[in-house]
Amino acid sequence: MEAAAAASDETLAAVFAQLKPHTIALLDVLRSRSPASNSAAASSLRAMGAFFRSVPAPALQPCFDYTAFPLLMLLDAAVQCRKEGKAAGQGVGELVITDAIAEGGLACLELLLTKCRLTSLNQMVALLKKLTSGAILSPSEASEEFRLGIIRCFRAMILQLQSCSDKSCSCNQATVLPTSPIILSSEIGSVVHPKHSAKPEECLLAFLRSENASPAVGHWLSLLLQNLRHQEVTVAAQVLERNHCSHCVFLLPR
Repeated sequence: MEAAAAASDETLAAVFAQLKPHTIALLDVLRSRSPASNSAAASSLRAMGAFFRSVPAPALQPCFDYTAFPLLMLLDAAVQCRKEGKAAGQGVGELVITDAIAEGGLACLELLLTKCRLTSLNQMVALLKKLTSGAILSPSEASEEFRLGIIRCFRAMILQLQSCSDKSCSCNQATVLPTSPIILSSEIGSVVHPKHSAKPEECLLAFLRSENASPAVGHWLSLLLQNLRHQEVTVAAQVLERNHCSHCVFLLPR
């Protein structure tokens, strides 16, 4: 038992050591606002994506919050830049998140959400809020790749949700699609979904089926239905609708 715990600690330390320089580079681009930091961030995003594809999900799960933090900070900055019309690189000394970095950050976030489960309601609420801020950007404010990247992150998040062990919970009344979908993007085609022990303290599916979540769920279904030409979006909309059917006024075409 002690040997297994020591091996687990060593694995966690190794994963953390691999992630640390990349998370620092992403935070640097938000602080320094220099071309050099943008170049370093782009390189770190490529390396981070490659690492996410190779690392086993159980080894990455304990580092979820540490890894998600700079990616979500980057998403916040990218959304703000696009609201202010600065994605193309205008403004000396201003924070500018280029399309390449913004889309690279979303690709990494999607990979992270594909491998890791959310473990608290606070995580889900915070993530939904940040993704929504990007999803509502208009085509004139953000590229199609950026907006589709937002939806892919949302899709990855909800496909990781599972029913809890409480038989009386409302989540067990839901029809849940398999949580190991075929990933369509060639960039993440090698990702696997090993089973691991990360379990949320609160039932996240039950929250999605609650009255409190109805406005957010309805809003996301509306956004997804506007983009049904993408198969990834269709899968996400089906999962969301089937797990919220008692409250949602939006219906998918049959």
